[in-house]
Amino acid sequence: MAELVSPSGASVLVAVSVVDMPNAENAAEFKDLVDVHGTGNILELPKEVRRYRAVEFTGYRYGSRQDGTLVTNVQVEPFGRSRNAVIAAEVLSLALEAE
Repeated sequence: MAELVSPSGASVLVAVSVVDMPNAENAAEFKDLVDVHGTGNILELPKEVRRYRAVEFTGYRYGSRQDGTLVTNVQVEPFGRSRNAVIAAEVLSLALEAE
């Protein structure tokens, strides 16, 4: 989990999970499972850090990708006074495009 801050001061929390499955078929099945909204696929890390306890990963700014046996999922939530959903969506898009 990381907090990213834009030059304008808008903050987002980013949670990334990478899972290596035994084979590509298992990875595809796992991806299908975690892509269902509400499955709670990323541990609520903010609850462990006092500063982030009010942040809830809703799953609305979520994306995943599969590369062979690896499944990566990313969740982004606006944080702080300027809860800018546009910036959160852009961070999510960039994270999933990264090779």
